[in-house]
Amino acid sequence: MRKIKTRVINMKKQELMKNLKRYLIIAGLLIGISGCDTEDSTIDLGESVVFVQFSPRDNGETVENQGTFLVPFGLSAASNPNGVTVDFTVEGLTSNANGNFSVVSSSVEIPAGEFNANVEVNLVDNAEEDGVKMIRLTISGVSDPNIGIGLGGDSLLRTFTLTINDDDCDLSVSTGRYLGEYAVTVPTGNSPFGAPQFAEGNVVELVQGPNGPNSRQFTAVYLEGLGIGQPASVISFTFNGGQVEIDGGISGNLACAGATENITLGPDPSLIPAANCPDDSTLTLNMIDAIGGSGNCGIADIPFTIVLTKV
Repeated sequence: MRKIKTRVINMKKQELMKNLKRYLIIAGLLIGISGCDTEDSTIDLGESVVFVQFSPRDNGETVENQGTFLVPFGLSAASNPNGVTVDFTVEGLTSNANGNFSVVSSSVEIPAGEFNANVEVNLVDNAEEDGVKMIRLTISGVSDPNIGIGLGGDSLLRTFTLTINDDDCDLSVSTGRYLGEYAVTVPTGNSPFGAPQFAEGNVVELVQGPNGPNSRQFTAVYLEGLGIGQPASVISFTFNGGQVEIDGGISGNLACAGATENITLGPDPSLIPAANCPDDSTLTLNMIDAIGGSGNCGIADIPFTIVLTKV
C-alpha cells in the first residue's frame, strides 16, 4: 500500500512540474497583473516559450512634430543564432490618423545574436488643427514558425497603440483658450522658506502675454504665505510646437540680506511640459526657484511645479 501511494505522489509531482513549466515559466514578467481572485490568477502561457512581443509596454505617446517614434519589440529566447524577421500590420484607430504617419517597413529583422529591435513610425507634422490621432501596430507573423506571437505565444503584448498629439492649436484671443480664471495648486509642497512658492487655492487670471497670440501670462505674489507684502510677480509662457515654454528671468521681487539681486525664477529645462491644447482645463508649469542662488538666501535651483485648473 505504501509503494502505491509513493508512485501516485511521484506521478503528481511530474504532472505539477510539467504544468509549472507551461504556465509559470515567465511569471516574473507579468508585473502589474493584480486584483484577481486566487482561482483566476494563473495565466495560461500556451506551449510556446520562445516568442516575440512588444516590450516593455503596449502603448506610447508622442507629438506630431517629433519626426519619428520608435516602437520597441523583442524576442524572448535563450539564443538567436539565425536572426528573426517579424511582420507587422498598422491601422488607424481614429478617422484623422490616415495620411499623418507612415511605417518605414512592415517587416523588421532582429539580427542574429540580438533580442530587440524597433518599428520606426514616421510622423507627419502638418499645419492643421486636426486633434489627437491614434494608430495600432499588430505583430502579424514571424519568419520562424516555431516562434510564438505575443507573451507566451498568446495575444498579450501582440499589439501596440500609439497616441499622436497635435501640435497645432489656434490660441488667438477669440478662441478663449487658456484665458480667464485658473485656480493655483503647488503639488511639490512648501519651498525651503516654509511656504509654497505661490499660495494654494488662489485664483489667477490668464491673459495674452507679450510674445504674440500663443503667449499667456498671469500675476501672483511669490511666497505670499510668508506675508511679506512685496509686489506680485509676472509669470509668462508661450505655447510652441505642442510644448509650454516658460520665460526666464522672473523676479520674485524679494531678496535676503546683502543681496545685490532679487530671487529669480524660471523654467525647469529638464521637464518641459506638453500642452493639452485644445483642452485648456488644466496647465502644468515646471519651474526652478532661486536660480543660481539668486537672492543670497543660501538656496539654489529648487524645482517646483504649478498646476493651473480652470474655474
